[in-house]
Amino acid sequence: MYKLILFDLDGTLIDTLEDLGEAVNHALSQRGYPLHSVAEYRSMVGHGVRNLVRQALPEPVRGDDALVDAALADFKAYYTGHIDVHTRPYPGMQELLKDLDAAGVKMAVASNKFQSGTEQLIREFFPEIPFVSILGNREGYPLKPDPEIVGEVLRAAGIGKEDAVLVGDSGTDMQTAKNGGIGAIAVGWGYRPMTAGGEHGFAASVSELRTLLFRRPVTVHSGRVYTPEVVSPETMHSLILAYGIIPFFENPIPGFSIEDHTAPDNWFHDDFLGPWDWKIECVQRGDIAYGKFLWGGKAAFATVEVYRELMNWRRSRLVPGEAERKVLSLMEEQGSVSMGDIRKLLGVKKSAADAVMTRLQYQARAVTGDIQRVYRGADLHYNGWQRSSFCSPEALFEDMDFPFPGFRPRSLESSMSPEESLSFVKEVVRKHAGDVSEKVLNKMLA
Repeated sequence: MYKLILFDLDGTLIDTLEDLGEAVNHALSQRGYPLHSVAEYRSMVGHGVRNLVRQALPEPVRGDDALVDAALADFKAYYTGHIDVHTRPYPGMQELLKDLDAAGVKMAVASNKFQSGTEQLIREFFPEIPFVSILGNREGYPLKPDPEIVGEVLRAAGIGKEDAVLVGDSGTDMQTAKNGGIGAIAVGWGYRPMTAGGEHGFAASVSELRTLLFRRPVTVHSGRVYTPEVVSPETMHSLILAYGIIPFFENPIPGFSIEDHTAPDNWFHDDFLGPWDWKIECVQRGDIAYGKFLWGGKAAFATVEVYRELMNWRRSRLVPGEAERKVLSLMEEQGSVSMGDIRKLLGVKKSAADAVMTRLQYQARAVTGDIQRVYRGADLHYNGWQRSSFCSPEALFEDMDFPFPGFRPRSLESSMSPEESLSFVKEVVRKHAGDVSEKVLNKMLA
């Protein structure tokens, strides 16, 4: 997680465009000049109010500094008295800053807005946030993208460049971060909507920004931001325990998967198998469920406590078909089954056997009981081929036939109603996935 976050103000924290436009139009109307629409002002803001007023004036008089000064004074007088008529924080932003503060993250405001206006808006809309610096356009100080404002905030916070990031909605903000030697996250809801540009990521919504800020990005690869928590079997297992439930691969919730927590160099490829191989040790510990039980039958991990409630919900809704019932009977008889057992039992090809086992895992009636590496060729080399066996969750967690040293039985009997169990699982996901929408959450949990 970042130790210091610098926020741009207008177009990032709050939507000020309409009040700014009305104040400039007031100054123009005092002089009989044509007025502009709010949409036209969208392309003028971001470089300080003096530049805003100058751009709004008719082109033939923009070079008249005395006229610009007089219009600027009228703008400020009107704007100060009407600064919050339409201005509001972007939805979810106040809650995000409160959560960042509660997590111990230092924050600052770095704006090109005049200083008194910057302070006034922060006092009104973010009174509970202890910003280490609230900096706007001040006499004697350069505007962004000059890096002076970044250095000033870093000194005030006592934080190094490597632990800081700037969040903004414009190319000026991205250049400011680059010039100041810190990371940058671009947001897509500002006055000149961006679709990319941040060295440390792009957030199309406040919920996506929450995901990026609460998980420290270290590298961007093919347009995706990765967070380096999974570097070994031990760290992978610890992440699963910490999250309670987490997909193996990327899914509808950005940043919420083992893949998203693994740097590209550590993700499995020809010369390095990474999490693909590390999952074997995780499964063999016997304290997590692994199987295809999320997002349309995608692989995921869950602790017993969370899987218990997912199982309670799924089994109340999903009924096994004839093929699944046959496999369940064999599983009960043998204790576990392989894909070869299922193919022989049902007389089907591998793809059809895979489909049956996927449905059973999705119904929370089967989990991966063990995974064995397959060594092939004359030199018996291992290149990622694996053979899995499957068993019921009860056989794995409650009554293991051949318990390993340290095995501790865990009950899968839920005390909740199915609906309460689903709510519990959703809250576990939200704890780490951020302000994810109900639609996206339902899609992942299906």
